[in-house]
Amino acid sequence: MFASLYGTMFFLAQYFQTVHGEGPLGAGLRLMPWTGTLMVCAPIAGRLADKVGERTFVVGGLLLQTLGMGWIAVVADTDTGYLEILPALVIGSAGLTMAMPAARPLRSHDPPRDDRHHEPPPHQRIHPNLTKRLKPRKTQPKGSKAHSE
Repeated sequence: MFASLYGTMFFLAQYFQTVHGEGPLGAGLRLMPWTGTLMVCAPIAGRLADKVGERTFVVGGLLLQTLGMGWIAVVADTDTGYLEILPALVIGSAGLTMAMPAARPLRSHDPPRDDRHHEPPPHQRIHPNLTKRLKPRKTQPKGSKAHSE
């Protein structure tokens, strides 16, 4: 989901700079509706996701983002005006804003992992005896019976 956000921002900035001839500041200002929608809608979406259900918001949000990006893909051309792309920016951003806060709690509901089937750490897979050498030794405090022996 976050790769989608970063990819969208990167390629839209490139689109505004190369196709529309904007500078970095102009491209950034044209992406402000996307950012503004994220800042305004994220708290609202988080509260509603708790009431309605996270999965509904994740699926609906990603579908809205797909709709927005599909809209841009269809209408984007060398002679496309900014106002033709603006609604797609808002729709795509609203969708991603719905999905991001709702997806976080879904990770915490994963079933617990069974330690018996857990893969050992990489250093144990290389050489099993290496673990014995890397473990810190338990030392006894001075004055104890184990230390004086």
